[in-house]
Amino acid sequence: MEYIDGANKVLEILENNGFEGYIVGGYVRDILFGIDSQDIDITTNAKIEDIKKLFDTIDNGSKYSSITVKIDSYEYE
Repeated sequence: MEYIDGANKVLEILENNGFEGYIVGGYVRDILFGIDSQDIDITTNAKIEDIKKLFDTIDNGSKYSSITVKIDSYEYE
């Protein structure tokens, strides 16, 4: 359950800095179907520049404005 704790930490940091964040994608689908999952994607209204200031990140170089956030030993897109 530590993986979801990290995602909740991301959401909390975003909220504490005036942004919204939501868990989306495969994780939501998997949980609804009762499948154990670590495929957590988070959407937010924060810009990539804001995220880089708040978190340890890995720049995906994605044309889809995606960046990876590292919390403890876990990664979230």
